[in-house]
Amino acid sequence: MDRVEIKEASSHHSERIQELLKQLGYEAPLEQIEKNLANNILIALEEDEVVGLMSLIFFDYFPTSHKMCRITAIVVDEAFRGKGIGSQLIDFAKEIAVDKGCNALEVTTSLRREQTQAYYEHIGFKKTSFRYLQEL
Repeated sequence: MDRVEIKEASSHHSERIQELLKQLGYEAPLEQIEKNLANNILIALEEDEVVGLMSLIFFDYFPTSHKMCRITAIVVDEAFRGKGIGSQLIDFAKEIAVDKGCNALEVTTSLRREQTQAYYEHIGFKKTSFRYLQEL
């Protein structure tokens, strides 16, 4: 498994980020992507090509007084999957979370992504709740 370079995304990565988000099923306008680049959007580079991305948020979870890190999006380009890039991104998220004093790292995924759920459980995540959403 070759190591990828992981770093903060910048505006010249916006179109590639847009393509990767489409692989997750999200249509994000470039303006929205560029607006959010300052919010912990990380990219994985292999030979200067963006092959993956991950976004993180940090928050205090009131009921337990724990500081949490949540992976809000993570995707590896279809052509680069199975090479350990997703695991490298998650390991990087763990390092950042520890550095920021977080007690836990969490990730959410769609109910329809059964392979993704199995992958998360395989690498040590535990299913601890269900997420409910109401559109406003």
